[in-house]
Amino acid sequence: RNKCPADENYPSLPSNIYEETKLLAEKEIKSSGVNYTILRPAFVYGPRDMHVLELFKVINRGYFILVDDGRAYIHPTYIDDVVSGVTLSLLNSRAYGNIYNIVGDRYVSIKYLTNIISNALNRKVKLISLPSSMLFPTARLLELLYIFKIVPPITTSRVKFFSEDRAFTYENAMNTIGYKPTMSLEEGIRKTV
Repeated sequence: RNKCPADENYPSLPSNIYEETKLLAEKEIKSSGVNYTILRPAFVYGPRDMHVLELFKVINRGYFILVDDGRAYIHPTYIDDVVSGVTLSLLNSRAYGNIYNIVGDRYVSIKYLTNIISNALNRKVKLISLPSSMLFPTARLLELLYIFKIVPPITTSRVKFFSEDRAFTYENAMNTIGYKPTMSLEEGIRKTV
């Protein structure tokens, strides 16, 4: 398990191509010689967000597969809090040369997040827990569907996402630029629904 919560100095451990490209971009920016501020928002969600919509849709169907009983941590961040972090760091010379985690008020388990979303949807959800040791080989096999231009229902990237801890501290951003999330997770999920 990763350090929870991780600060900005914790070694980056990208688990998919998207995260790898973000890390490469950070390295390029740091070596560029220009003034920079790097913000690391986590699991951004909010009204009209298309990226997280699929999670809400699956839960709304009335069932959800938890990886390893949904014990992994996730750090949902409401879009307004991300905007606040960006605004506080813009043209702030104290922010130059720094990296900040811009995250929500708290991290929670995947299982807990699933329950919050199902409550906001006013939907009973059947939680089915499967071990990652079984899901990884199944996902690898299903990824062969890409050959036929079919998106598989489960991928190794999704299994990793739902089995790895993604919990962070925003203490550095709070102490340096005054960042503090204001949206509670429950209210943010309700507004998103």
